[in-house]
Amino acid sequence: MGVSWDKGESPILTRTGLAVGKTAVVGIDNQVVINDFDKMPIYRDIYKVTDSLGNEFVRIPKFYIKKTDGVGSKTWEICKYKHDGFYLPWCFWDFTNSRELPYIDVGCYNASLDGTKLASKSGTYPLVNTNIVDFRGYAQANNAGGLLGYQQMDIHVVDVLRALFFIEFGTLDSQAIMQGFTAGQWATTHLATATE
Repeated sequence: MGVSWDKGESPILTRTGLAVGKTAVVGIDNQVVINDFDKMPIYRDIYKVTDSLGNEFVRIPKFYIKKTDGVGSKTWEICKYKHDGFYLPWCFWDFTNSRELPYIDVGCYNASLDGTKLASKSGTYPLVNTNIVDFRGYAQANNAGGLLGYQQMDIHVVDVLRALFFIEFGTLDSQAIMQGFTAGQWATTHLATATE
């Protein structure tokens, strides 16, 4: 399944393969919507997990990606199985044991600091004003007591998330799908107060 883009001004993508004719809508609050991708290969196997430290992750099963970039088109395709022209994103590779990994876990929340360890927990303040080296160290601090595999999110995970998003929603414009808080009340007289 995949999508293609004509490299024009419109961010709307054309669905290809198994994605043709499918609908994907984001439900907000109690809203009931149709999302055919909840039953599609790869997407149906994505679910939430909690580790022994209480961190919450989204578990994404291993899959392969194929991209093309021509004069008047660009394409993205994903598949559970390797075919010609498809590659395995490096986040699904165990460099220590030279083997493919069956899944990756991606933090559900903005990273926060839990003592000396990076955490993915609801209701916590995100860690800010920290450099990339410290973020990496805090993430790797979770690799203790038999736990392994904790690291900072890298470009390979971003590649996986982008491919999943483009194909599911058929657009390059993420704000068209989930706008976020862009129209709330604000005035120049509003002040932010630091309590910590």
